[in-house]
Amino acid sequence: MKAAGRRSLIALALLCGVGFVPGALPGTVPPAFAEEAPVRMFPPGLGIGLVPPAEMVPSDRFAGFEDEARESAIILMEMPPELFAGLEKDLRDPKREPQGFELIRREPWPVEGGKGVLVEGRHDIDGKTVYKWVLARGTASAASAVTFQVSERARDIYTDDVVLRTLRSLAQRDHAGLLAELGTLPFTIEEADGKDKRPAFRISRVISGSSVMLTLGPKDLVQGAEQPVIIIGGSKAAIAGALEQDRFARQSFGSLSGVQGMQIRRGEGVTRDGVAWHEMEADAQDATTGAKVRVLQAIRFDRAQFIRFVIVARQGVWKDATAYFEHLRDTVRPRPEAAGTETRNEPE
Repeated sequence: MKAAGRRSLIALALLCGVGFVPGALPGTVPPAFAEEAPVRMFPPGLGIGLVPPAEMVPSDRFAGFEDEARESAIILMEMPPELFAGLEKDLRDPKREPQGFELIRREPWPVEGGKGVLVEGRHDIDGKTVYKWVLARGTASAASAVTFQVSERARDIYTDDVVLRTLRSLAQRDHAGLLAELGTLPFTIEEADGKDKRPAFRISRVISGSSVMLTLGPKDLVQGAEQPVIIIGGSKAAIAGALEQDRFARQSFGSLSGVQGMQIRRGEGVTRDGVAWHEMEADAQDATTGAKVRVLQAIRFDRAQFIRFVIVARQGVWKDATAYFEHLRDTVRPRPEAAGTETRNEPE
């Protein structure tokens, strides 16, 4: 792994921080775990979750939880498993510690089928002291890092016991739980059963109440267009009329992230089985690696909502991606009553 990549990972772990709004410290009672049925919470879009302290709430600014008044937070990050070795090496190397960081302890963390490391330290930033615990875990199939950061004035609130119990509750979402999230989407979709000749795309991520990502290949976290991806999202918004639909589709296509240098191949409105669609296709480059990719956006406009499909794939697997899209186009339908978008809670 290149040095620049390792530095970016160590920065995300030891240096990661959130801009909090200063405020009075309310109360002095340590946040407690619920005595009955503690709840493991999974931030939207992540396959990992934990049981946060009772006074921390899901953040709408980053993947994790925060106690804004106490200037404290838990930040969760997933990564491809092959990057874990580089992160672990950096976390064990005193030379990689950022300026102003004072190590308190560094020790192995038990992980079934893998390995982990826990780093605890005191970090002085702009005249303020922040206590940080960074837990990195890796197995052959998954890797993650969690940063628990606590302001100095809340150190007696978020004690070692609270922090360690929180970190021990970290867990990977199982596949059954992932599929259960499909019921919250504003459309219906089923994972392929592999009994026909279509390529074996599988569901890898669900953002509760909003969208789903499918990919063809072994990795859930796809980087540099290494695997084709199909993202489907829906919204309860009516966009009527060919002109408005065309304008909306072109604006959405132009705002796609992760690709650059798009050269439009086609853009047109079509009608299928009495339903208005708009499709756009382009050649582009992956913004990270520069790899050549093909991009397709197709939007289904129903009377009271729309469903948007986006495909990104390299030329060599484009045929497989579009073949599976045709199946999705014919089977994905609006859900009569869409579920809400609250963070999903799950008993531990």
